[in-house]
Amino acid sequence: MRHAKLAPMAREDGFEPLQLFEERQPPRFPIEALPQIPRDYVMTVASDTQVAPDMVAMVVLPALSAGIAAKYVVEPAPGWQEPTTLYCIGLIDSGEGKSTVLKRISKIINAYERDLSAKLIRPIAQRRAELDVVRRKANDARERNDEVALAEAYAAEQAHRPIAPPRVVMRDSTPEALQSLLHQHPNLLVLAAEGDFVSTCLGGRYSEGDPRVEAVLSAYDAEQLIIDRKGSSLTIERPVLTIALLTQPVVWTELAKQRKTEERGLTARMLVAKIPLPDKPRELVHNQDRTEVEASSLAFEKLLSKLYAYGEPRESPYEVKKLTFHEAARTRFTEHYNQHQRVLRDGEFEGFQAWAGKKMGFVARIAAILHVTKWASVANDIVPPEQFPVSQESVDEAVKIVEYFEAQRRQLAEIHQDEASVEGAKRIANWLNRVKTVPKRLKRRDIQRGVSALKGTLLDDAIEELCERGFLKRCDSTSDYLIRSGLRLDRPTSLTQPSNAGETHA
Repeated sequence: MRHAKLAPMAREDGFEPLQLFEERQPPRFPIEALPQIPRDYVMTVASDTQVAPDMVAMVVLPALSAGIAAKYVVEPAPGWQEPTTLYCIGLIDSGEGKSTVLKRISKIINAYERDLSAKLIRPIAQRRAELDVVRRKANDARERNDEVALAEAYAAEQAHRPIAPPRVVMRDSTPEALQSLLHQHPNLLVLAAEGDFVSTCLGGRYSEGDPRVEAVLSAYDAEQLIIDRKGSSLTIERPVLTIALLTQPVVWTELAKQRKTEERGLTARMLVAKIPLPDKPRELVHNQDRTEVEASSLAFEKLLSKLYAYGEPRESPYEVKKLTFHEAARTRFTEHYNQHQRVLRDGEFEGFQAWAGKKMGFVARIAAILHVTKWASVANDIVPPEQFPVSQESVDEAVKIVEYFEAQRRQLAEIHQDEASVEGAKRIANWLNRVKTVPKRLKRRDIQRGVSALKGTLLDDAIEELCERGFLKRCDSTSDYLIRSGLRLDRPTSLTQPSNAGETHA
């Protein structure tokens, strides 16, 4: 059915042996689709930390996105603009090197923050002094009841917004704190392992389980966010947020189960991938030559610094520039778009239809990120990247990356479907265990009457699950099923092998 199975052996009683299911192998990230410097960095860090390159790529891609997200939008077709933010979540069990990989990236960005802080010490102090003067004038006007002077002082205060100390990386936040950070800083990148950011900011830990995702949704599309609070109102003209999370699969499962996050479209905006384990066990290596690792890290550090520093304002917001597609790139994008729309209409994306509706938007965003990254990889500060159109090559590479995420989503949807079929199989098994006299043959309608909560495909999948596991056997050319004896659930969490495997109920 949905699993890869070992070859069954024939039995005289007509039952196949219980099927042994192989572990699903997740699709592999197309590392070759990344530009040269990020590609080399992914491979060297993966080798040095002994993790799969996929894990490093799942952090590098949003790190590149954060370098341009506040500065660029991309226009793949007239009238259609996409921001360049990405929300990426890599899924892998605990103890597999998540924190080590994240620390490598955050170290580079933190160094950029420190350098920028040193440059802004004097401008920050000067702006604070200017604000103090403006606020004293406002207080004087208020005491004199001079409305004209007070209005002028308020206008001057709005024109002299404080310059916040630079902040790019964040790891955890409540929804309220995130709103304040988005107001103060023009560009934020969430770099986090495990699920703290998901549970606190997205999962509703501090709001009685009610996810408050308005800021995260607005920041994904860089849309104006108005926050009404008791006695005040806060307007964020263009909030920008990029997310790079490495966490355990159960964290994503719990997030995806929340009805509000799905209804509001949050999960559909996420690029999620299950990270494979490395090809071989980790080994402790001494006296390793680190020349290649250091050279690759230095090149990537220079690349990120150039991306983050280009067009850097001393105060928000950034001046947003528009990237357009080359004619050949627009033609290729249109071909993919039209083909995808036909498949989308045919319902080929069961379980992730909302995500599929945003697929070509992902392609446009990633093509723009690759385009600016290539520009930053060469020593050309004279002609800015917006004066070069996005190439067909960048579109093709972006399609490869998005198709990887599509394959991941499809597999996650199948796993979710499998979970539903197993739960349905448990319900049928529990019902049969409660029945005092079970007939030798059982019809589908009998099962549906006994377990009324299962209908349609849910019922069929649950029956098929029991057939695959060897509890039921479909009779030829009928809707009848033979029941293997000993059908039971020893534990509420798993189906157990039937006893007396060769017998059937009388």
